[in-house]
Amino acid sequence: MKKTESGHETRVTFYGDYVVKEPIATQPKEMVRWLGKQQVAAKASEALNKIKNPAYNVPKVLEIDVDKFKVIEAIALGKTLQKISISKLGEPQKLKIIKSIAEMCNDMNQEKHIEYEITSYKLDEVYYTITFDSIIENSKPFISDKAFYNAIAANEYLLQSPNYKTALAYGNPDLNPGNILFDKDSETVSFIDFAESAHSDVHLTLFSPMVYILECQDIIESIYKGLPKKNKNIILNNNFDHELNMISRRLLAFYVNGVLFLKNTDEESKQRNLTLMEHHSKKLSQIRLSKHHINWQQ
Repeated sequence: MKKTESGHETRVTFYGDYVVKEPIATQPKEMVRWLGKQQVAAKASEALNKIKNPAYNVPKVLEIDVDKFKVIEAIALGKTLQKISISKLGEPQKLKIIKSIAEMCNDMNQEKHIEYEITSYKLDEVYYTITFDSIIENSKPFISDKAFYNAIAANEYLLQSPNYKTALAYGNPDLNPGNILFDKDSETVSFIDFAESAHSDVHLTLFSPMVYILECQDIIESIYKGLPKKNKNIILNNNFDHELNMISRRLLAFYVNGVLFLKNTDEESKQRNLTLMEHHSKKLSQIRLSKHHINWQQ
C-alpha cells in the first residue's frame, strides 16, 4: 500500500524503491516556481552523485516531468532524524552523522566554489524592499498574538546585533532533521531535498540548524577544516554567533512569507503564507538561548 507525506511545498508518494514528488500548490505560478526549485535540486544531486563519496548517499533524480509537474526520485534508506530519537543513538553513530554532514557540505561547496570576498554583514540587513514594520502591521489581524510578539521581540533584538565578517559558500541552507536520513542497519546517512541550494553566508550554508540540534558545532567545524579542499579560502569566523544566526534565519523566513502574503492575490497562497509565518514564529520561540535573553512567548 502506497504512503503519502506532505511538507510545506511538496507532496511525496512512496512506491517501493522510488518516490514521486508533486507540488502542494495548485496555482500555475506557484507550481512553476516549485518545478524550478526541483530542477535546482536535481543538478545538486547529480553533482554529488558524480563524486561518489562513501561517507553519504544522495538519492538520484530519475525523471522530471515538466508537463505533469512530477519528479521521480530513488528512495533513501532509513528514517529522517526528525523521526529518530537522536539522544538514543550511540556516540559512534552520532559521529558518523556529523562526519557525513561535514563531508557533504565540503563536497557541495568545492564543486561550485567561487572566489571569496570577505564582507561585513549585519543580521538585521536581511530585510529588503518592504519594511518589517509594514509586514507586522498588515499581518497582525491574521496571525496569533504569540506569533506577532515573538517576531517583534526577535526583530528588536537583531537590530542591536553587531556586524560580523562573512564569505559566500555554495550549499543547502535547508539542511534540517527532515532532510537527513539515517539507516541503523547499514549505518547509511542520506541527504534529500536540495531545492534551496545557493551561494550564501558561509556559516548559514555550512552550519545550519541541523548542527545546532546535534549540538556539535565545534566538532563539525573541526572536521570540516581538516577535509581536502580545492579552494582553501573559506574563512570561518571563530567568534561567529550561531544563536543569533538561528534567530535571523527564522525571522527571515517569517519576513519572506509576510512579503508574499502582501503580494499574493489568491486566498490559497495567502493562507499558506500565514500558516508558514505562524510556523516560523513558533520555531523562533523554540530556539534554546544560552548567551542571549529574549523572553519568548510559548
